[in-house]
Amino acid sequence: MSTDAAPDTQPARQPKQRGDRTDSSIKRLPNGKGWRARPTLGTDPVTGKQVRPTKVFRTKGEAAQWVTEQRQQWASATWAPKSIQTFDEVADHWLNLREADPSIGPNTVRADRESLAYARRAFGAVAVQKLTPAALADWSATLTGKGGKALAPATKRRAIIRLKSVMAHAKRMRWLTYDPSAELESPEQKSVTATDADDI
Repeated sequence: MSTDAAPDTQPARQPKQRGDRTDSSIKRLPNGKGWRARPTLGTDPVTGKQVRPTKVFRTKGEAAQWVTEQRQQWASATWAPKSIQTFDEVADHWLNLREADPSIGPNTVRADRESLAYARRAFGAVAVQKLTPAALADWSATLTGKGGKALAPATKRRAIIRLKSVMAHAKRMRWLTYDPSAELESPEQKSVTATDADDI
């Protein structure tokens, strides 16, 4: 009579996927009146530190949903931290990079500054994360020069294009989750001179 033990038919234990867990990222507040979510998303490529955004919610379900959204945004490279960068600060950063680029002439950078003056007067002190598509569309529709004078189509077009350049730069720097100026249209320009082309 054989004494061999029967083979173990229990399925192998699968390792837990760290990215799928949320319990370790969500904890009840000490006073019991809410839940703190603090997921570890990854490593900041600039600082080398872990990225761990924190937010408090009324229910655990709301916290879990936010954690999932944060991880999805990080995985798709659309995540941005809460930022207080103003439009003026982003514009200055963009202009500084333009000045440092040897392929861009000083006349072009000077034209950039002039074209950005319209947007900076309107919302230079506003945090870029607070700018909305509606606010930018309203600004574009009512864009005028000093004293309420109408702008030439080419001037208005360059002002809008420069605004879009700064907002796109903010997204590249991860100061924005999405670009609210992406769908903003600029006036069509029937003809572009060589000088205008350098500015555009």
